[in-house]
Amino acid sequence: MLMKIVLVQLDAGQDWRYQDLSSWLKNAPHGDLVVFPECYPFWRVQGITHKTAMSRLETIAQNCPECSFIAGGYVADEGIDGSRILRNRSYLVHNGFVVDHYDKQIAFQGESFTPNNIVKLFAWGQHRCLPLICADADQGPTSNFMDQLVKRAHALGVGPQVPIIVSSYGAMLTEPYWTDSLHYLADTCEAPVLICGVAGKSRSTFVYGINDGGDGAKHHYGGGGSGLFLPGQKDSRQYEPPCYIVVDLDKFATRKKAFT
Repeated sequence: MLMKIVLVQLDAGQDWRYQDLSSWLKNAPHGDLVVFPECYPFWRVQGITHKTAMSRLETIAQNCPECSFIAGGYVADEGIDGSRILRNRSYLVHNGFVVDHYDKQIAFQGESFTPNNIVKLFAWGQHRCLPLICADADQGPTSNFMDQLVKRAHALGVGPQVPIIVSSYGAMLTEPYWTDSLHYLADTCEAPVLICGVAGKSRSTFVYGINDGGDGAKHHYGGGGSGLFLPGQKDSRQYEPPCYIVVDLDKFATRKKAFT
């Protein structure tokens, strides 16, 4: 079943609080799913546990039970020996409750979390999607990881009515650094690919390595570029400022709505 998805493109230059989640949800245009960028709302929270993260999301979701959404960030699992295992995690919230979660598989430039290797579908009501987090989706068309990801996506039933949805805290989403991988995913999986990134300019930087085709210089995260990638199409509508981006997968159309 096709659906309408709302991408919330936040400003990377602003501080993010989980308490603001309620406002974003209440002001969002109507959709079957609202998607937030990677690490929202649990970005600068230190030591938050999986249990606490679920409790906070559900407390806020009780005020907007009609909103299904994907949000998350850095959280800690507890190991069998009592150790803390840091994850970069997305949660699916539906009818006011966390119903599933997905862990990032690729650590970008030494991110300090433990990757997971599980690919899964999120399911809510009659809808399905395959969630990914940032670097999981930009490993390049010729990488072994991308080859395995595509095979597993096919096995799970990804296709025209089951999109791939990427939550990102990245940069250069409109450049080949990203678009080569996103178009490849859309084409080989024969599925819509949506990416929710961040606008503005972050305080933190990363080095765009020469081995990755970059210039070896430091770059800020942000710059927008959230949007929709369709099989067999080389153009995608993407936006730069902080805004809501409404993606209608029935009409394959996108529109933006400014934050109020």
